[in-house]
Amino acid sequence: MLSRGEFLRSFFQSPGSSAAKLRPMSPQVLLPPGSKGWTHFLANCDQCYACVSKCPHEALRVVRDSNSKLEGYPAIYPTLISCEGCWEQECIKACPTNALSSEPSLTPSQELFIDEDLCLAFNGQFCTTCVGRCPLQGTALFLDKEGKPKLDMTHCTACGICINVCPAPQQAIHIKEQEIVCP
Repeated sequence: MLSRGEFLRSFFQSPGSSAAKLRPMSPQVLLPPGSKGWTHFLANCDQCYACVSKCPHEALRVVRDSNSKLEGYPAIYPTLISCEGCWEQECIKACPTNALSSEPSLTPSQELFIDEDLCLAFNGQFCTTCVGRCPLQGTALFLDKEGKPKLDMTHCTACGICINVCPAPQQAIHIKEQEIVCP
């Protein structure tokens, strides 16, 4: 006779079971501040976690998903906590490699987008939460003439604040999927 724990483990590990298909996917993550894209970051990060230990808001976490190419690397889980974009840039200063840099990048390290089907402002409700909390309000995130939020990725730092504060029942601001190529 199987114990309850053995039964549940076998049920959830069975590749053909419907429960295995319903297991949640890993949450989307953002690069640490000062990153120049996944390829550059993964090629230069030595997983010392100095950036994680220096983050005053504890926004940087180590990815602990064994199915992810990012396992063991620091990242931001914006649905849990966002980067507050500290002026001190302690995480960047702590990086002993070239993985993080305080030099401004001409291209965003990651792209975000607003799912208009989920966004309250696009569905007849008044909402300006993401725009009001954006540290680059008016440039990276702003309201158009119709009162709808718009993202300008040429100014966005991908801090994740807009993702974190979105009050929609289902997350309306997402990280654009991109293939991550490990060096």
